[in-house]
Amino acid sequence: MISNPPPILANTTFWQNVLAYLGFQPRKVKGTPEDHGTDGGGRGNCPNLALAYDNKFKDIQLTALIPEVQPYPSSSLTPKSAKIIWSDTIKQRPNLWFYIPYKYDEKTQLKFAKFALIDEDKRLVTQPPFLFQLPKQPGIVQVKMPINLEVNKPYKWFFSIVCDENKPSRNPSVSGWIQRILPNKAGFVVEPSEDVLARISYRDIAKRGLWFDAFTRLAEVYQSTNPQSYIQSSVKSEKFTKSLDNQIQEDWLAVFKVLELGDDQITSEISKSPIFKLDCVSRTDGRKCE
Repeated sequence: MISNPPPILANTTFWQNVLAYLGFQPRKVKGTPEDHGTDGGGRGNCPNLALAYDNKFKDIQLTALIPEVQPYPSSSLTPKSAKIIWSDTIKQRPNLWFYIPYKYDEKTQLKFAKFALIDEDKRLVTQPPFLFQLPKQPGIVQVKMPINLEVNKPYKWFFSIVCDENKPSRNPSVSGWIQRILPNKAGFVVEPSEDVLARISYRDIAKRGLWFDAFTRLAEVYQSTNPQSYIQSSVKSEKFTKSLDNQIQEDWLAVFKVLELGDDQITSEISKSPIFKLDCVSRTDGRKCE
């Protein structure tokens, strides 16, 4: 039986404690124009990027909305001293989340983001890489995993903005690791269906180390309290009590604070950004992926 934990005071302390327990570490995502890409955030040096920046967020780069984590001691993926972007998931096709500070228009000629996935043996499992249509204004974006993940198999994902197809090193990019685990490994006593999982508190999901799953659930309930924030919403409207509504609002802002995206003003502005669900499209004819 899975039940929601009772609401508790919403502030950054909860998220800081959860992240510390799971081994997460906050990171800085500001960079210089020469920074081509890191696990957490990346800024390329394609000339068109200068046109694509919203001046208000010129110091913020393309960012994966997930903290860094210390690898498991048994992991052979990276040196023990390294920090990586990592999240377990119980979903076959989880949602990944990013902040894109660029806007698409005729001047920038930015149209697509590229998503690629490799396995632990460095074999490309997305061939060719998937393309996602960029939104026409900066914002928080949801990218659904385009293939089914195998259980207990780590994958490294790469997400980049296609600015210069001839020189990929100029393209802003971020990368990280994800692994699908069975629900019982995450501490669930029964395998939750999609309907059951949708009723579990995002805080409870976060405490189980399922960061992207937790962020997805938080985003769903946040959008329900702020339907105007979701440009392409497929989320059913939910009704919350005023106290729970306030908790959701505070938790949403608190998550961005622990990610340390900038000063308080920048953090607040980014948290209020519109939310887009990016469509996976075919490179050849622009149709949606199957």
